[in-house]
Amino acid sequence: MGVVSSAGALLLDPGARVVGVDVDGPRTISTREELDAALGVLRERGGDPEAFERDLLALAPSVVRPVGATALLRMARLGWEAYAAPAPVPSAEPLRFLGRPQQPSAPREPGTGGPRTAPDPGETQWRYLRYLADDVRAFAARCGEPLSGVVAESVGVYVALLGRDDFREVLGWSRSQDAHALAALVHDRTARVFGVGALEPAVEQLLFRWLHLATYAEVTPDDLAEQAARRELRTAHEALPAHEVAVMTCEVPIAGLPIDELCDRVLQAGLPVQALTGDADAGDAGDAGDAERLDLTALVEDAPGADLATLDKRLWHHLLRWLSDRDVVVTAVRFAIARDYVHEVVRDLGRRHTDLSMHPVLHAHFVAMLMLRRELPVGLPDELALLAWACDQVPLGLALHPFLGARAAMLA
Repeated sequence: MGVVSSAGALLLDPGARVVGVDVDGPRTISTREELDAALGVLRERGGDPEAFERDLLALAPSVVRPVGATALLRMARLGWEAYAAPAPVPSAEPLRFLGRPQQPSAPREPGTGGPRTAPDPGETQWRYLRYLADDVRAFAARCGEPLSGVVAESVGVYVALLGRDDFREVLGWSRSQDAHALAALVHDRTARVFGVGALEPAVEQLLFRWLHLATYAEVTPDDLAEQAARRELRTAHEALPAHEVAVMTCEVPIAGLPIDELCDRVLQAGLPVQALTGDADAGDAGDAGDAERLDLTALVEDAPGADLATLDKRLWHHLLRWLSDRDVVVTAVRFAIARDYVHEVVRDLGRRHTDLSMHPVLHAHFVAMLMLRRELPVGLPDELALLAWACDQVPLGLALHPFLGARAAMLA
């Protein structure tokens, strides 16, 4: 934590002068209008996540006043929207289905188990998606291959396609190879926007078995060979547009499924906080509304150790509500990041680092980021959004350049 300690005095009262920070660089950005104009230039430039880190770090010396939660969130949106990933390059070759390494299997015996392949009457889409995600995790545990960390959370991305009405109308679960090929494609293309890698072969095989057994009685070696062949096609053509990979890996026409839009936007609507926390928790999330600020340090100092779990839950729900109120997409992955982030923030604040020159909220943020990156890939845009929430509760402003410099040194 030496790098963190060297960053002292990064958090200041909004509008305060930057004490103890070298600001000998160009002093060109000191108002909100100037910052918005500079971020607009970066938006036009765009690029990939690595370019976002480079561009923002290059801009930071010009930002001579502390930035608050609103500015940090604007920077996070810039990263999500303009620096997501390189644009795919269409293929110059004619497209055709290439996903069957052998002859079609003989007629199969229908299955009697597995997950429900459609919502129950009156069941909302979000509740059905939650059921599917819970069911696949339970299936993995029964198979002796429990999912954990980001993999357990990313199954929510995999089932997003399977829960859609237009998916059932165009394709359905019974064509398990096609259904899995598309679900895995949507997973990989959307998850990578949030810094999550493609499905690992063993995890993907597990997901296919779960999907296949919803309509068939067994999974044969030929089934697994075909699933693996389609996976190889998908991963070998990551640079192609999603609809082209869909043609190569899905046998039946899917004109009724806007696959490119799904891969770009299947998660853009996000999940409501109630769907993520469960109905029993919805009131807790709603109680911590947008108007309420939570003084993080005071809350932890006032809470005895036995109540830290309750405080952890309260702050987690507050963070989810805060993000939702600002139209930030609460995805399955971001849901997991928020939960673990708050847990580590509460733990660190509970240690009462009164001897640090750095503000305790910033210290807690750095500690949380160190812990998170051991399990979850957290990109700079998500980190800025989390820090925006923390700064908004105190409230505090952030000297951008030394913060990003300390972050870069910590990650080096």
